[in-house]
Amino acid sequence: MSAPWWPRVTALFEHCVDLPADRQSACLAECGEAPEVIAEVTRLLEHDRASGTFLESTPAEVRDLHAPPKASFAPGEILADRYEVLRLLGRGGMGEVYAVYDRHTESTVALKTLARPRAHPDLARELRLGRQVTHPHVCRLFDLGFHSGTPFLTMEFLEGETLAARLRRLGRLTLAEACPLVEQLGAAITAIHQAGLVHRDLSPANIMLLPGRAVVMDFGLALPEGVVPPTAIGTLAYMAPELLEGAPVTSQTDLYAFGVMLREMVAYRLPSPWMLAIDAALAPQPSARPANARQFLDLLADKPPPVPLSRRQRVHHHRRLAPQLRPAARSAARRRV
Repeated sequence: MSAPWWPRVTALFEHCVDLPADRQSACLAECGEAPEVIAEVTRLLEHDRASGTFLESTPAEVRDLHAPPKASFAPGEILADRYEVLRLLGRGGMGEVYAVYDRHTESTVALKTLARPRAHPDLARELRLGRQVTHPHVCRLFDLGFHSGTPFLTMEFLEGETLAARLRRLGRLTLAEACPLVEQLGAAITAIHQAGLVHRDLSPANIMLLPGRAVVMDFGLALPEGVVPPTAIGTLAYMAPELLEGAPVTSQTDLYAFGVMLREMVAYRLPSPWMLAIDAALAPQPSARPANARQFLDLLADKPPPVPLSRRQRVHHHRRLAPQLRPAARSAARRRV
């Protein structure tokens, strides 16, 4: 599907996703959209029903009120003669995450399982790619193991809440709150890209917030840069247009998701540099986005002028941007005049 269809796909998906399944079908039948758009939204709705995010599902204590399926492992159970299950942290359509005590290292770690049969290759691939990145703002992956034939992956235990949960609980951030968080996430994304990887699933649900520290999690969809994804999966609102076109993933694919997150995070009217940087990150064509996360952060750091600029002054201000960003900046300026 070409990029011009993308805003219509997104709008229709967001309109239908929270409806019951029967109302989704009726909504698609009545929307009057092109068959290509309806087919793509149908596929995304099916994927949304079949999938979930590990640490962003309904909390276990709330799910208990609605008779959830029994967890795969019970507190106190010993896995692989090494890991003692402490509690269930989260459950989604993809699998479960537990807090477990590692008797070998005498520390608490997180343990992730997948619901799909024959999940071992997926977890092994996630471990292989995730261990290529060592950075304080990227979740560390440790080991792959089995318990009664069920594969699992162990990783750093992060005691906090996701950015998505924080935004739901307290609303959007002030600019002062967002700035250090954005700097940390930019450093994490830079480390991922320097390892030759594209995360491909950056979203607030995959950002864990701890005191003074933000951590990027979940390499389940990560790919080496330049690889064509076998399927277009991920969190729809943060997916770059090229992910639906079968194009190779690049650093710009993650920067698109980063731009969407920033637009969602901040509470009030953004300073001009932030607006321009986010517009550049959300450009439909990857070549029009910032070249890397550091360039994106540099655009954000440009001090806003003390007084509103005229259109002529804004055009002059935009000329300071990197050449590949000027088309997106000029487009942003025209929209704000």
